[in-house]
Amino acid sequence: MARKALYGVKLFRTWRALYQYYLSKFSKGHKQWIFKGLADSSWYLRTTLERAFIRYSAETVNGKEKEEKLNTLYRKISKSGMGDRKKRPLSDIEKGLLRDFKRKCHHYLQDVPPERCILEWLTLMQHHGAPTRLLDFTYSFFVALYFAIEDADGECAVWAIDSDWLSRKNRGLCDKATRRDFDRLTHATTRRGQEKFFRRFFWESTTARVEVLNAYRLNQRLIIQQGVFLCPGDISVPFMDNLCSLIGDHPNHDKFVKLRIRLKAGERETVLQHLHRMNITRATLFPGLDGFAKSLTNLLIFPDILRPEIDEVCKKNMIEEMAFIAFWDSSGKSERARDDEPSPPYIHRLRRSGRSPALPYPPSRRDYVTPCKDALQKPRWHPQSEKRSFLCQSATPLGNPPK
Repeated sequence: MARKALYGVKLFRTWRALYQYYLSKFSKGHKQWIFKGLADSSWYLRTTLERAFIRYSAETVNGKEKEEKLNTLYRKISKSGMGDRKKRPLSDIEKGLLRDFKRKCHHYLQDVPPERCILEWLTLMQHHGAPTRLLDFTYSFFVALYFAIEDADGECAVWAIDSDWLSRKNRGLCDKATRRDFDRLTHATTRRGQEKFFRRFFWESTTARVEVLNAYRLNQRLIIQQGVFLCPGDISVPFMDNLCSLIGDHPNHDKFVKLRIRLKAGERETVLQHLHRMNITRATLFPGLDGFAKSLTNLLIFPDILRPEIDEVCKKNMIEEMAFIAFWDSSGKSERARDDEPSPPYIHRLRRSGRSPALPYPPSRRDYVTPCKDALQKPRWHPQSEKRSFLCQSATPLGNPPK
C-alpha cells in the first residue's frame, strides 16, 4: 500500500484555520484522540530504538524519498542482524539494552520498578532518553502542537490518531482463541493485568501491530504532558510497517490524519503566544531548571516584558537632582541668592542621611561643592558646572577647595 494512502492529509497556513479545525474535529464528542508533533512534516513516525539502529549502520541517506530509503535501510539491518562476531536479531539487542539498564540504574535512582514489570522499565528508559520501542504521544493537541512548532524551521506536522479506532483494529487481528484474552487484558486497571497484556501481545509476540499503552505508575512528566505511548508489536520492521499491517486495505482518513502546518510570516509567533497564554511552555512541560532555562528562548515573542533591572528609588533620586541643578543653572541668581532658596526634598534627604551631592570627576575650583558641616545646614553650591553629578557619596570633609 502506498504510504500516503494510510492517512489523511490536511494543510494549514494560519492559526485561525488550525484552531477552527481543532474545534470541529477533536473537541467534540468523547473520542480519545492522541497526537504527536514533529518539527519536519516529511518525517515518518519512528521509535527511538529504530532511529538508534539506523544510526548504528553509519550509512548516509539523502535526496528525495529519504524516509522510504530509511525504512529500506532498517529492513536491511533487521535482516542481517547486528554484531561483530555473531549477528543477532534486533529483539536480542533490545533485551540486552533493558538488562544493562536494570543492572546499573540503582546507582542513579532509589525507587525503581519491580523486576518483572518490563513496561514500567521501558517507560523509565524512555523518560531518561534511552532507545526503546515506545513512541511518545499525548492526549493534548496543544502540547503536540508546541513540540511541532517550537524548533520548526519550515513546515511541521501534527499526527492525530483515534485511539479507540486503533484498539478495534488490534482486536480484529486476534483469532477466536486469543480474542477473549485481548478483551480481558486490554482494559486491565492493575499493574499485573497491564504487564500481562504487554508481555502477551508485544514482548513475547512478533505480530505486526500498534497499540496504545501506558505504564501503571506515571512519572511527573507523563502527567504534565498528558503523555501516552504507541507500541509496535514487531520491531524487526519499521514502525510505519506495523501501522500498515494493522490498518490493512481499509484505511480511514478520518481516524488517522496528518496535519501539515505551513505558517505564514509572523504566524509562528502568534501560535507560540497563544500556547504561552495556555501555560504550555518548555518550563511547564519539563519541570526543573533545565526546562525553565530553555523556556527563556521563547520569551522573545514577548519583547515588551523583557526589561532590564532598574532601581526605582535611585531613578527617582537622579531625576530630582537633575531638576534641582537645571533650576539653579537657569535661574541666573547669585550664589548667596541660591543659598537662600529652599532646597528640594531630595537635598533635605541627603542632609539627613549624612550625604551630599558630589562630582564624578576630580574636583576643581569651578566644580567644587562644599559639604555641609552640620546635618541641618544647607550645602553651599559654588559656580555650576556642565559636568554636575547625579550620584552621591558618603559625606567626608573635603577641606578647602583645591588651588
